[in-house]
Amino acid sequence: GYNKYYEGMKNRIVEMVAFPTNSILGIQTLRHWLANHGVNDPYGGCANIFVSSINPYHTLPSGTPEAGKKLILSYSNPTHSVTIVGYNDSIRYDFNSDGIYTNTIDITGDGVVDIRDWEIGGVILCNSHGEEWGDNGFAYLPYRVLARTTEEGGVWNACAYGVQVRDEVFPQITYKVTIKH
Repeated sequence: GYNKYYEGMKNRIVEMVAFPTNSILGIQTLRHWLANHGVNDPYGGCANIFVSSINPYHTLPSGTPEAGKKLILSYSNPTHSVTIVGYNDSIRYDFNSDGIYTNTIDITGDGVVDIRDWEIGGVILCNSHGEEWGDNGFAYLPYRVLARTTEEGGVWNACAYGVQVRDEVFPQITYKVTIKH
């Protein structure tokens, strides 16, 4: 409604920020943005990723942090954006079914240990599909998926995007109109 629109007019975009999520530095920068905009702000930020809109859920295994919570393990063709609202460096999922959770073993078989091999840690997503999506509108996404390209089942451009806003900008003039045709 108009009231939400009017309140939104008081915010202005100052800067768009891209967080490449296929490197440790990129993941660390994203986490700092989520925690405090990377500059010790008292408030954290959020970020968006572009993904497919329908994906099967999995659950975090019993005996691990957040056991039983919904988890997304891969994406397909991007058609929808979701918001990253936080992170949890303790969640874990055994992608290679070896019975251990690690970020130090080459489970992709490419000869390199990088984020695409991580089985520990991830971000918290919030979706616009409402409370019936995930766990009351939230789900986890492993860092590993953020580091993968769309072709590998990851996110568009292996990147998350944030917006820095300036609030308390007061519009000089506004109109509320009804148009009939």
